[in-house]
Amino acid sequence: MQKKHYASATPPILSARDRIGKVIKYGQKGYGIFMKKTRQILCAALAAMMTLSIASCGTTETSGGNKIEKITVWSNAAGTKDVLEKLVQEYNENEGKEKGIMIEYTVHGGDYAQTLDMAFANDRAPDMMNIQGERRNYVDKGYLMPIDDLPGMDEFLAKYDEETLTRFAVDGRIYSVPTQVTAVGLIYNKDLFKKAGIVDENGEAKPPRTWAEMVDAAKKITDVPNKVYGIALPMKWGGYWSWDFQKPMFSATGKYTYDHANDVYDYSLYKEPLEYLLQIKEDKSFYPGPEGLDNDPARAQFAEGFVGMKFAASWDVSVLTNQFPAKCDWGVAPVPAINEEAIGKYYYESADECALDVSSKAREKDPEKISEVYRFFNSDEVLTRLYEEGCIIPYRSECITNATKISDAKGWVEFGEIATKSKAVQGWVSLKLEGESDKDALNKVWYGTMTVDEFIADRNKIWNDAYQKALAEGTVERLEEYKALPAELFNREIH
Repeated sequence: MQKKHYASATPPILSARDRIGKVIKYGQKGYGIFMKKTRQILCAALAAMMTLSIASCGTTETSGGNKIEKITVWSNAAGTKDVLEKLVQEYNENEGKEKGIMIEYTVHGGDYAQTLDMAFANDRAPDMMNIQGERRNYVDKGYLMPIDDLPGMDEFLAKYDEETLTRFAVDGRIYSVPTQVTAVGLIYNKDLFKKAGIVDENGEAKPPRTWAEMVDAAKKITDVPNKVYGIALPMKWGGYWSWDFQKPMFSATGKYTYDHANDVYDYSLYKEPLEYLLQIKEDKSFYPGPEGLDNDPARAQFAEGFVGMKFAASWDVSVLTNQFPAKCDWGVAPVPAINEEAIGKYYYESADECALDVSSKAREKDPEKISEVYRFFNSDEVLTRLYEEGCIIPYRSECITNATKISDAKGWVEFGEIATKSKAVQGWVSLKLEGESDKDALNKVWYGTMTVDEFIADRNKIWNDAYQKALAEGTVERLEEYKALPAELFNREIH
């Protein structure tokens, strides 16, 4: 198969046939996605677990005289677990058996990032997986293979527009495609809001519209004697600072860490959100032990009715319906604005993600079968089914229009409405930072070893130093797309 190479800045235009997944471009390419419809255990124990689950990854089995090759797939998407397990079982028993394929699908919990790192380090990676962190880091270590290396991918990739493929490419090679759009909102316990007197004129639970109201509501709801707390902060979860803080912060402030108007990194947007977070800490209105609280236990406590609020993603609808069926009356509200003046002014920050990548280890297996499994997980049939069951909002809109039903799961419609007012920031660049990560620095702020102002000054220096160094060395990818992002890119009134 002839390989297609996509230059980072100016990729060739692909066929527009079958192009779907509604993308709104603000100015030049590289902006948002906008859908109109509706993530420690001990090392010894971890190693033992991995040995049991991965030992046979490279083996083949025989059934009825046909060779069956096992293709291993890892994910940390708990929200799609039940439905995908059923679809994988159906595939294995029918089409997979005919084609000599057996998919071994495993969904990991909150330790997934560590599990994945250890698997790669010990040459025991699965054939496909949802990676954690920047794709380039995996590529530079030789962990991934481009999917445009696989047979039969030309027609498959033709269904995605040029911009999308560019964002999922590294050094001109395509490594993945997005499966879904994830909307972010605030889930809240209506029962606890009513009990605390946080209601509207009709006596219905009234979710906070600003961060100040959110902090105040958390304090009012907290009832320590009855083990009820205002908000859950699952800081043990590897995705906490990204999903439960940064994305809500971008939505609340309408700003981003990169100031596109002045071509400089500016972390001052963190000041008010961090101060509100520290106020919650001072009020002791959070579920106890956030440093040791993972996302699954946090969601379980919310489902049991002991937590008033939690930032959540559209995948949590399935979690609160199937994995931890909620015992309380709960709702979904948009991310609160940073202040009253910002209410309704900005788009909500979303993500197009949950993409599968293929490990380099998969080269040891039949490439036709690897390609077949990759296309199965990204097929219209699978994604449409996940949408119908209230698990995901597909990236490609045809998977929505093909649906024969819309899930009646609590919260699904509300998250869908948020998705229509959301967009994902595109035009990311990869910079090599000389210093600690944002996550480590944010943890210092929470623990009190770094002030908010010190955090802002430290981040501004680290990111701008790295940016200027990369500019001087000419190593900034997609620079023109990145700089083309407009000022106030989240402002609905402008864009």
